[in-house]
Amino acid sequence: MINDNRRSFGGYDKQSKEISLSRRLLMMSTGVIDSLIVHELSHTEHFPHNDNFYDYIFSILPNYDELDEEFNETCGRLIEQGWI
Repeated sequence: MINDNRRSFGGYDKQSKEISLSRRLLMMSTGVIDSLIVHELSHTEHFPHNDNFYDYIFSILPNYDELDEEFNETCGRLIEQGWI
């Protein structure tokens, strides 16, 4: 589902089991897009953001920390430039 909520780039609804992604992801690198998709898909196995959740993500994307940092830096630039 496409959701352009200004507060997030993605989300997982546990009840409906739907993942939503924002079109704003198109302003990110493919690595960051992949990491956000893996993040949201990981909620299907481990819903809360706890150690099990992040262990699961790192088993799929060992460089998740680097991609998350890139995501945050890109968000900062986009905010400064008025895109988001």
